[in-house]
Amino acid sequence: MLVRLYWNQCTLTRPENQPIDAFWVEATENEAKNLVFPYCSADIVARSQMYGARDREIAAQFGSISRPCCFLIAHDLSTIKPLAVHYPYSPMWNAYSPFRKIAEHHIDSLEKLVNFIPTEHPTASRASILVQ
Repeated sequence: MLVRLYWNQCTLTRPENQPIDAFWVEATENEAKNLVFPYCSADIVARSQMYGARDREIAAQFGSISRPCCFLIAHDLSTIKPLAVHYPYSPMWNAYSPFRKIAEHHIDSLEKLVNFIPTEHPTASRASILVQ
């Protein structure tokens, strides 16, 4: 799985809107099935599969998408929210995105996120935001 975006004090990951740091995790279908879905309810699995199917249909617009299953995951793993692959890059942010680009990191289990300390992407400045 790939981690390269970070949302400091995200309020979308918890039902009670308590802010917590969150990571944007991209996974292949096999990684999602074996490493993420065991932590998820049937509803979250179904939503993730729906987004993955839709993203494959629009993949031509973004080029080849090797990791179509994307999740916003709370730092303490308390919440996993499946979202479409284009979510961090969506125009809904109006030239602002709460996501910060961090150094690309590959993980082989979600437990790695609990102690993960994000480091800024080498080409990003401290005040930079991710806009694409």
